[in-house]
Amino acid sequence: MEVIHTAIQVTDIDASKRFYIDGLGLEFKRQFTGEDGVENFYFGKNDGAQIQLKRNPERATAIKPDGIDHIAVSVEDVDQMVHHLGTELDYTVRQEPTDMDEIRFSYIEDPDGYVIELIEFY
Repeated sequence: MEVIHTAIQVTDIDASKRFYIDGLGLEFKRQFTGEDGVENFYFGKNDGAQIQLKRNPERATAIKPDGIDHIAVSVEDVDQMVHHLGTELDYTVRQEPTDMDEIRFSYIEDPDGYVIELIEFY
């Protein structure tokens, strides 16, 4: 068994695309609109697990990312990524880069308030 993707609800697909593509550097993989009108967009790297963004155009209220503590992604350089996302693109950094055991990590928020953990393995 392997994890294939994680699906999260988003309110503004363009803002989310900027975060996940321009910010994190993930690649657009595919998209479709379901019979229910919900738009689905998939992002990832290579053939690994993907993040599925779901947008319901009829949803009028903001997303509350309850129940999801964070989504972890590996990055080559946590400090550079935090500078890029936090300083250059102005996303909220929840925790500055920190060392623990054999990793360096940080937490940052996406446009809907989902917490993304950036992990650099030594």
